[in-house]
Amino acid sequence: FVPNVLTWFADYPSASTKGTSAAICSRYSLHNMCAAGFKYEMLPGEWYGPQTACHVIKDLCEMHSQDVDDNSNERPMFRVHVAQEGSVYRDTVNELMAKDARIAKQEVEVAAGDTKEVEEAEEKPLAPPASAPSSTSNIYVMEDPLLNNPLADDPPDTHNLEPDLEWDTALLLLVPLRLGLKSFNADTYRLPLAHTFALRQSVGFLGGTPRHALWYYGASSDGSKIYGLDPHTVQDAPQRRRIGDYEAGGREASFEIMLSDEYLRSVHCTYPSTMEMSRIDP
Repeated sequence: FVPNVLTWFADYPSASTKGTSAAICSRYSLHNMCAAGFKYEMLPGEWYGPQTACHVIKDLCEMHSQDVDDNSNERPMFRVHVAQEGSVYRDTVNELMAKDARIAKQEVEVAAGDTKEVEEAEEKPLAPPASAPSSTSNIYVMEDPLLNNPLADDPPDTHNLEPDLEWDTALLLLVPLRLGLKSFNADTYRLPLAHTFALRQSVGFLGGTPRHALWYYGASSDGSKIYGLDPHTVQDAPQRRRIGDYEAGGREASFEIMLSDEYLRSVHCTYPSTMEMSRIDP
């Protein structure tokens, strides 16, 4: 797994991998991150804010997922959801994560509906006269959020709501936040932020000082210190070798990233970075 991850992040431009293994594609290279930034009017060398960085990660993961779908021997990719304005809506997340299951359910319902229509056509009684009163004319009630306040003490009747479908794959939830106007509001956010590391599903957060972001994976119990890994070590990209030739149809050659033992050792930090939480940029 580690060689695959380092291959994905090797700094080489990588085009489409149709017909090739997604494991040999440097999908998350610096070149591709800059190319994805053009969509958000960001030029190479400009600083990506939290919102832009999250959407670039989402776009690259979606392209990676398409390559994985085209290669049936690859494991299914997780999906990425970027929370808007710091809010996570369950219906939006469920819609994203169960879209394959929903399509499969609709196909089953369509097939079952076709069969039911044939059976009902054979047994359907004559319709009542148009002037005859209908006993079911008042059973359809408009769903009014004011009449079904989700914050009310008595929850609304949910027997007609669609049940949650099983998720198709895993979720990476990104929540871009600003925790303070000009400086980090330590009195308010120090302990809650530290306690997020206790969540089993947590993958940490990115932050640090201005123009120097680190990945933080833990914090002290009182929230006074945070522990992270510093990726700011400048080094050459790993070597690569060509494993295919240019074809007449214009398809580019494939390359294999050569990961030496020295390079594998270089990507590991010998000790973590420690910083006072009150010093982090909001």
